[in-house]
Amino acid sequence: TLLALLARVAGLFAASLRRQRRHRTERFGALRAVAEVCDGVWWIPCDDPVAFSLGGGRRGIVVAATGLRRLGPRVVDAVLAHERAHVRGRHHLAVALAVAAAEALPRIPLCRAAPGAVGVLCELAADAAAVRRHGPAAVRAALAGTAGRTVTPRGAVGFDAFPEVRRSWLDSPRSALLRGDGAAARLLTGAVALVPALLPAAGAVALVLAACLAP
Repeated sequence: TLLALLARVAGLFAASLRRQRRHRTERFGALRAVAEVCDGVWWIPCDDPVAFSLGGGRRGIVVAATGLRRLGPRVVDAVLAHERAHVRGRHHLAVALAVAAAEALPRIPLCRAAPGAVGVLCELAADAAAVRRHGPAAVRAALAGTAGRTVTPRGAVGFDAFPEVRRSWLDSPRSALLRGDGAAARLLTGAVALVPALLPAAGAVALVLAACLAP
């Protein structure tokens, strides 16, 4: 049962990656026509203060609107550090695997909730990277400045995702990550990588236990 579920998740994951790659190729074509690349960031002419990262392939890209610059250089640097952390950590792949697990095992609550839960973990991991470089105040200001933006394209991870959870985490005095604790940072990064990978196994165990306990 476990092998069958893992095979199904692997197939769905491969399909998700193909869709992601197709969306990325389509976006690349549109972005190349209007974007100006500077220090690895694709700047697009747009008045809205938005930024997002596109995954897929061997490496992703960070895209930012020129309207982001009006928030100030410190905030811009925090946003770019956040998005670069997404690309560096391959967070798009983690979310894609969680989506595949949810599609393979939709009746398992853990798997059904996986995309949102893994998405939150990815955002917190990226925020931690930005905080360690530029401080929590800059990340809070960035969240406030980009709140309510909905222009992130399909297949991308936008900076304005899960704002309430992230504000609560930033304001928490118990977070070792905000103090630059390297061990805590590695723990959260490991959780991002392991959670989606373990979901199919957890679902299989749940199914086996349900079968064993059934009257």
